[in-house]
Amino acid sequence: MTLENATVEYLEQGFSIIPIRNGSKKPLIKWTPYQDTQATPNEVEEWFEKWPDAQIALVTGEVSGVGVVDADSKAGIEWIKKNLPRTSVYQKTYKGLHAFYKSNGKTIKNKVRITDGVDVRGDGGYVLISPSAHPNGGKYEFVFPSEGQGWDDLTLFPYEILNNKKMTKQTPVTSAPVERGKRNNTLARITGKYINRGFTNDEILDLCLGWNCRCPEPQSIKDVETTVNSIIKTHERNYLNGNPNHEEKKRIKFSIV
Repeated sequence: MTLENATVEYLEQGFSIIPIRNGSKKPLIKWTPYQDTQATPNEVEEWFEKWPDAQIALVTGEVSGVGVVDADSKAGIEWIKKNLPRTSVYQKTYKGLHAFYKSNGKTIKNKVRITDGVDVRGDGGYVLISPSAHPNGGKYEFVFPSEGQGWDDLTLFPYEILNNKKMTKQTPVTSAPVERGKRNNTLARITGKYINRGFTNDEILDLCLGWNCRCPEPQSIKDVETTVNSIIKTHERNYLNGNPNHEEKKRIKFSIV
């Protein structure tokens, strides 16, 4: 099946799909509108005429009625198997898997590192989806643990488990003005916050420049741009295109019992 045909089928299933640059995990479009509405068949046709090698991603959250728990390590996979309810659709990734759950109208928040190697993708997030190719090699591949079950049989998103505040000890990210000594660290954390929410690089820079203006003795625009661009590049290198220093470079085999 071609990626264009797969996109049309996903739209018919009720999912919001966006095109992704081949060899990366970056959207080829400004994808904010597709967090609220699906693309039209005409838009899909235009995408693949313009970018015939585009890959595709499913926009998670309310628009698709789906939340995803993303494990990128063996430890993360084991955590999902041990702590989360079994669902009807999983997807093999380069180093781990995605577990798909259905929402019930409640907001599913994006969360980073809820435990070692596990993230959540909900409203304002997305995941690449089969039959897309992973930037580091291989293809995303679905796993259906129970014969005869699929997307219509997804388990309800485990809100109570994943909203347990004891799981994460991260310091809240604030966008309040800060004094000079704390400026760079706060700017880095704000940038990371907007990256995880799926904002484009230009949107992130504009928001950070606005925050800087509210600070006492603002930094120069050039200094803010340098810091923000450095954080974005580091994120893309480590998380979007694979971390070359990651101790688990090989694909991990797994089974859902």
